[in-house]
Amino acid sequence: MATPSIPHDRRSARLAIVEEHLRFENAHDLNGVLATFGDVADYDDEAWGEHHHGRENVRAFYAQLMTALPDLTIDVLRRHVTEEASHDSRYSPRSLARPSRNQPPG
Repeated sequence: MATPSIPHDRRSARLAIVEEHLRFENAHDLNGVLATFGDVADYDDEAWGEHHHGRENVRAFYAQLMTALPDLTIDVLRRHVTEEASHDSRYSPRSLARPSRNQPPG
């Protein structure tokens, strides 16, 4: 069964937010990243089985990430857009290993 297509203006708006979010991540602009979440901030890191609910928990996640990996950059390899969400398959060419949650930065 084919998935109904997203109206172009809605798809474009969604992708613009994703692009803005990625620019803020690459600039390590914590307030900018958080601004892209809108009224409700939830971040699910499925690969690590982590779920961060609420603005302060999402802020803490990104603050830890940006401190632990100060040279982290995100490059988009593939983009998947559906009616409900978009997802980027991404990687960091400079910070390939993610530190343990218990490991201090540096």
